[in-house]
Amino acid sequence: MILTNSFGGSRIRLSKHGIPKQVKEVNMAGAKVARQAVESSHSNVSIAGSIGPLGELLHPYGILDYNEARDVFTEQILSLVEGGIDVIWIESMSYLNEVKAAIEGARSVTNLPIV
Repeated sequence: MILTNSFGGSRIRLSKHGIPKQVKEVNMAGAKVARQAVESSHSNVSIAGSIGPLGELLHPYGILDYNEARDVFTEQILSLVEGGIDVIWIESMSYLNEVKAAIEGARSVTNLPIV
C-alpha cells in the first residue's frame, strides 16, 4: 500500500497556502500520480488516500463547526475517489469528533474501506 501526498489537501489547509479553490485539482493529481506509480511498477499495490487533520479546532474547543468539517472532508475525499484511490486513510487526528466528521464525509460519497 502507498499513500497519496494529500495529507494537507483539505480546503482549510490549502487556504493557508492561498489555494483553497484547488482542492479537486490537488487531490486528483495526488491520486493519479500514485496510480501511475502503481501501474508502472507492475505490482499489486493499493492506493490509500491520505486525509490529515484540518488544522483548526472543532467546536467547542475552536470555531469550526462539525458540519463544516464534514463537508470539507467530503470535498477532499470525493476528489481522491475520482482520482482512483482504493482505500481512505484517516491519520494524525487527535480529536475524535474530527475523525467522525472525516468518516461521515467519506461514507457520504463512497463505500471504500477506511483505515
